[in-house]
Formats: sequence, structure tokens, C-alpha cells
Amino acid sequence: MTDTNDNEPGEGVDGVRAAGAKSKTAPDMRTKRTAGDAFDVEDLGDDCPVQPLGFLLQKQYFLDWAGQLIELDTKFQKGELMALFGTQMGWLDNKWPMWKPKPGTGDKRKGEPPEWIFDDFNQRDAQRALLGACAKAGLFNPRGKVRGRGAHRGDHGELILHCGDEIVVAGAISGLRRPTAPKGHKPGLVAGYVYPRAEKLPVPSKRAMLTPHAIELLQILDTWNWRDQTQVQIDAGDAERTRVGLASYLLLCWVAAATLGGALHHRPHVWITGPSGSGKTTLQQLLRDLMDQWGVSTEDATEAGVRQLLDQDTLPVMFDEIEPDAENESAHTKIVILARLSYSGSQSVRGTSEHKAKQFVAKSCFLFSSIHHHELPQADRNRLAVLHLDSFEIGTPPLEPPDGMRDLGAALRRRLVDQWHRLDATYEVYAREMLRQGYSGREQNTYGTLLAAGDLLLYDATPDPNAMHEINRAAELVGALHHLIDKARAEAESTVERCVRRLASQRLPAKSGEDQQNVGRWIEIALIEAVANPDDKRARAKLRSHGMRLVNLEADHAKGQGGLLDLFQLKGGYLAVASKSNQGMAEIFANSDWKKGVWSQALSGVSGAITNKKSRYGGPPEQCVLVPIGEIVDVGAVEKEAEAVAKGQLALPTP
Repeated sequence: MTDTNDNEPGEGVDGVRAAGAKSKTAPDMRTKRTAGDAFDVEDLGDDCPVQPLGFLLQKQYFLDWAGQLIELDTKFQKGELMALFGTQMGWLDNKWPMWKPKPGTGDKRKGEPPEWIFDDFNQRDAQRALLGACAKAGLFNPRGKVRGRGAHRGDHGELILHCGDEIVVAGAISGLRRPTAPKGHKPGLVAGYVYPRAEKLPVPSKRAMLTPHAIELLQILDTWNWRDQTQVQIDAGDAERTRVGLASYLLLCWVAAATLGGALHHRPHVWITGPSGSGKTTLQQLLRDLMDQWGVSTEDATEAGVRQLLDQDTLPVMFDEIEPDAENESAHTKIVILARLSYSGSQSVRGTSEHKAKQFVAKSCFLFSSIHHHELPQADRNRLAVLHLDSFEIGTPPLEPPDGMRDLGAALRRRLVDQWHRLDATYEVYAREMLRQGYSGREQNTYGTLLAAGDLLLYDATPDPNAMHEINRAAELVGALHHLIDKARAEAESTVERCVRRLASQRLPAKSGEDQQNVGRWIEIALIEAVANPDDKRARAKLRSHGMRLVNLEADHAKGQGGLLDLFQLKGGYLAVASKSNQGMAEIFANSDWKKGVWSQALSGVSGAITNKKSRYGGPPEQCVLVPIGEIVDVGAVEKEAEAVAKGQLALPTP
């Protein structure tokens, strides 16, 4: 037997047990990480061609190798990763390489190591680093932070022109109160906003348009036969004093405002009307040449099509031949509404066919041309200037857009860049002058913006109403607007007026063989009945069947919701119009802006209207609005007709 050391384990089962009893736990050599430690996120380095912007929910946002905004989910595929780096995907190979033995090299039996060759980049490591970089960048919501091509206003008032492959920043005011020179940047993150790379636009030229060239352009626009003969005077420094038509002046102002569209607080629109042969299409071609690619031109695009064309661009939109007709009424109405939204700036999100949210921006100036402009409610009419063309005399040579418009447009854009720093101050001068001359706030926004933008092209300094050495151009130009704006006011209809007109003009169903009459005529017949032959109630019954009743008020009507009597005298008469629960009224206002009971809200805005009343229309009492009959029909004419009927001079009208 062999002696054993008490400190060493013996052989056999007892020895194993003894060794186990004396074993020690091996130390944990793994690196312990605490959640959120900085070393969990690998630094991509300054040379990374992709810029992580951040994350929102399960979406990651990057600027790819070309400067485009890319949205990926957390499980982006290898192909998406390679597309993210594009022509720079070799950076992935160098950053996270994977190696494999070269076939035919190395021999384990002989102890010879293989030759290692590059196989691919490590997708897992790349994804981990990119996701970590987005997490480190923080939350990023693209809504309101992504800007397309066109003009934009920076947070410090600077002008930013997104030219597709270059971002031009200018007009910021330095500490010396002098404008800074324009500076170019690569697309990407600029001053807190994302300007993705996009299709290239012509950059502003190196030399700005001079005042004589702006006047020459103005004179070219003045060769069209504008109906409004109002003249305005241009007195731009050393340039000779020039008189041109107000219409051509406002059109040049629109060109300036449209170029700056996305950077303006308000975006005025223009509608050019004129008969066939007045040169509308040629004028549109001149403007397209002048704008070059800084404008979207179309003839038959829908509202959805315009949104997709613009996407997030703020470029002006020019519509030719947008004629008002019943076939396209709905589509054109939507386009006009889009222009209304664009006036003050709008951002909307729509779903795509891939069930993703897509953001659209409406910050463009619109120009329409047609033989007649559409019927425009007040909300739209005072957001645009309507300029009328007349036909040329027979024998007048056809107009042709002059050469060199694209180069002139580039110089025009540079002029606006250089003069941008004084736009707000210039607008304030014109707005104050318009206020002094009695114009409304909306009129100041529309025409004040137009005049201020045009001022940048024709003058070198903000207008000074108190200067002794120059004419008060603000007062002169605003004074010239009187006729144009008075006509616009006359054409504009409020939603209340349009609602009343819709009600009065709607034809009611008639029996076979009978002529249909509109509501206005039915009201006139019912009034004549009530005065000349109270026993005949056929017309009044017709109105009741469609939710309308002619009434007078009782003396104590203010005590409650009642107090209504069937009309017995024209003086103090009302039309009681039923609310949304009435089927007859619902049919009258179907497919209109006042459907689903909105007519009650509009009619309550009629002067002298009374609300919170109930009337019977053949069933239980219904809520109604009392509209003075004088707001719907000519009561004086009805009185004369009723008097003639009562004297037997006229027959009672047949319902």
C-alpha cells in the first residue's frame, strides 16, 4: 500500500469526492455592463458617410450617403443597409470586416495556419452600431423638421434656399446690423432642420439683377393688353422714372413673392383671366422660362397630384386653362382650397398605399389662368389678386417669350437673396400705409406682401415715407390699388351670402307636367298668397314640406322657444328654416358646403336672424333659424305684385 498525503486527494471515488469538496469557483472573466453605459454604443467616427438623426418609436432616421432622408425599422435588411451607404458601402467593409480562410491554404495536421481573406462586412455589428448611434442622437420627429426644395425662413430670420444639391443661407442680420453674405452648405442637417438632397435646381447667379433689368422685365410684362389701365410710377434711384400698368407691376410682384414663397408669412396668389387670343398661354410660358425649374407648371393636375408633385417643396404652382365647369367643379374646388391652405402655410399627413404616414407641405404661391375665374367665396377672393387681360386688336403680331429669361431668373433670385434682409421692414411700411388708407388685415397681408416682394426687385432700400428727397412710393402704390380691391370686395361673397343664395336658388321637385320653381320664387308666391288671398295656402304648404315656414313673431316671443305665428303681414316677416333633423332641408343642402346641418350655423349669421326657436313643419316642433325674408327676396317688389293681385290686376301666381 502506498502512503498518501492528507492534503492531496486520493484515488477512486473517495478521491473524486475529496477533490470536489476542495474545488474553487473559477473567476467570471466576462465584462459586466451596466444599461446605458457609453461604451455600449460604438462611435461611428467623423468619416461615416451616413448621419444618424435619431429615432421615434420603432423607426430609425438617417441621412444616407447622398443626403436623402431615410426611415428604417429596427429590422432593416442587409440590402437596405447597403443602399443606405450606396457608393460608400466600402466603408462598411473597412469598419466591420469579416474574414474567412482562403481555400487551399493551411494544414491543421502540419500546424500550418491558413491565409485569411476578406469575406463580407459584419451585418450584426453594423446594425448594432447604427441603432446605437440613433439611440444616442435621441428622439427625432421628422414632422416640421424636414424641408424640401424652395425658400424657407430660418429661426433667426435668415433666408434659406434649398437648391436640391446645395443649401444657400443668406440674409441673417449680424451684430453690426448688416446682412451677411450668402453661404453654401451641403444638403443635410442645417440650423436644426433637415434639408435632404433632391433633384437639382438652378442656384442664384453670382451677380444680382440690376434695377434697369427689373424695369425691362416689367416693361415686357406690360406689353400684354391688360384691362385695368391704372398706371404706377417707378422711381428707382438713378434709373429714369417709368410708368407701367398696375396689373403688370403686381404680376412682377407675384414672381418675387412666389420665389420666396416658403419663407413668407403669407403667400398671395394671382388669377389671370382673359378671352381666347389674349396671350394667357404665352404669358405662362414666359413665367415658366423665368422661373426655370423653380416652379411647378400643370394644366389638369388634381389636388392630390399637386400635393405629390410638391411633396415637401415650397415651389410656386402655375395652372393654365383651369376653366370653371360642372364636370371639373369638385376637383378645381379642392385645388382652390389647397391654395387657401397654402396662403398661411399648412402641413398634413396622409396614408400611403404601404400604410405609412406621408407628410405634405403647402407653402406655395399659386397662379391660375382661365377665360373666367371660378366663383370664389370671400375666404378665397381676398387671398388673391385677379388680373384681367383683353384680346389684342386684329393684326397684332403674336407675342413670343423673349430669349434669356432663364438667366434673368437666376439673377432675379440672387437679387432677392441680397435684399431679403429688409423684407419684413418693407412689408411693415406697406401694411401701415394700407391700414391708413382703410384696408382690412387680410388685404394688408395679400397686397402688402406682393408690394413688399416687388420692392426688393426695384429698389435698394426700405421705403421711407418721411424722406424729403423721394416720392412716397408706398402711398403711391397703395393708392393705386383702390379700384382693384373695391372690385374684389364686390365680387367676394361671404359664406353666409353664399348659403342664402344656395337656399333661394335651389329648385324644388314638381309634379309631372309642372315647371320646377326655385325656393326664392316659392317664397314670393307664398307671400303674395298670405297678403292677397290668405285662404290659399298651397305655396306655404310646399315650403313647409321642405322645412321652411313663413312666420311673424308674437309680442311676447322672447319668453321661450315659441312665439311664432303663420305670416299674416310682410312687415317683420321671417322664413323659419328647420335644422339638420329636417329631411327636406337636408336635400336642399346636399353636396354643398352647408350639408349635415351646417346651414343653420351659416344662416344664423344673416343680419337680423333669430336663433333658439322651434317651429312645426307637419310633425313635432323642430329647432330652426328665423331669417328675415328681406334677406332672401325683394319685399318691395312682392308688395307691389300682391297689391296688383288683390286689385284683380294680376292673377294669383300658380304654384
